[in-house]
Amino acid sequence: MAAAPPASAPAPAQPAPRPAVSSPSDRIYALWEGKQHALVESEATAALGRGGLSAGETARLWGLIGLARQEQGDVDGARGALEEAIMSAPAEDRAAWQRHMAQLALHAGQALLARVQVGSSDADERIDTLRAAIAWFESGITVGANDETLRDALRTARGALWPTYEEAANALLQRQEFHVARRLLQEAQADEDCPLPLQASFREMLAATFGGEVGQLTADAIRRMQEGKEEECLAALDRAETLLGTIPEEGIPPKRRQELERRLWWGYTKLGIRRVDGGMWEESLDPLLRALGFQGVGADRQDETRGPLVRALEAIVDARSPLIQRLTDDGDRDGALLLCEKLWTFLKTAMERGMSKEELGPALGKTQQLFERLGKNKP
Repeated sequence: MAAAPPASAPAPAQPAPRPAVSSPSDRIYALWEGKQHALVESEATAALGRGGLSAGETARLWGLIGLARQEQGDVDGARGALEEAIMSAPAEDRAAWQRHMAQLALHAGQALLARVQVGSSDADERIDTLRAAIAWFESGITVGANDETLRDALRTARGALWPTYEEAANALLQRQEFHVARRLLQEAQADEDCPLPLQASFREMLAATFGGEVGQLTADAIRRMQEGKEEECLAALDRAETLLGTIPEEGIPPKRRQELERRLWWGYTKLGIRRVDGGMWEESLDPLLRALGFQGVGADRQDETRGPLVRALEAIVDARSPLIQRLTDDGDRDGALLLCEKLWTFLKTAMERGMSKEELGPALGKTQQLFERLGKNKP
């Protein structure tokens, strides 16, 4: 006989509790604790790529990537990841990632500062390293404004920067690398944190770079002239004159400026005389006229320029006169007039540079006669 069913069915057994599903960041944090830094970065990057994460989870994954990169020595990559974490994090989590960023900045800056303090590199390289350390400390302060350790480190780095600038500039001046020294000194002076006592020292050194480079260029010009490279000589003198013209009045002492102007005057005059003696009269005009522009060299020295200039102008007029007369006789009035006007331009430029009509009398008289033969007065 079949057993009677129970009065009521037993209640079904309760299912076993489901284990909590761990988040990607929980699993990756376990890798972090195991110091598997490369795996942390790759797994976190993959999880971010899959998407569908909360703001907090996204921030935590970026933060783990940043910490892993820091452990692997990639401080720039770590900064980028921690910046992503700060931007992604909800307001209540942001401060934690900012602290990590401040610590990264402190450690990265201290490592650079330690490299400078060893003193094994040259001054130029130490400046770059100090600038990089300062940039790290400043970036840390932006997220950890109350961190006194960061502020102390920044003061130490800035304190080391200015003597290093001075050392580097002095070394460059000794090596006669004037252009590089000038760039370095101008960079230091442009920094609003540069101490006032050093500003005066830097101004003196800056003047030395200008004077040194002008002197270097004039010496090079004379050497080129002695080698017969007259165009290169003229180009060097032109660069030196242009550079001297950029120096403000207070940039170098008056005596030093006068000395440099005398060098330029001497270089232009010697080149002009060389060309006059070689029968290159028209080519001599440019350097001789430019030499006349340095009025501060004194009247006696200017006489050394004026005489050759008069010789050159008279020679040009004498050389051109037969051709102008022939063109006039042949009825080519326009061609003759063009040459006359060119002669007049030479003479007028000389007078504008201070030559008197008495000094240029013979050349002016002959040119006037040529114009008169064409039935035209001087312009």
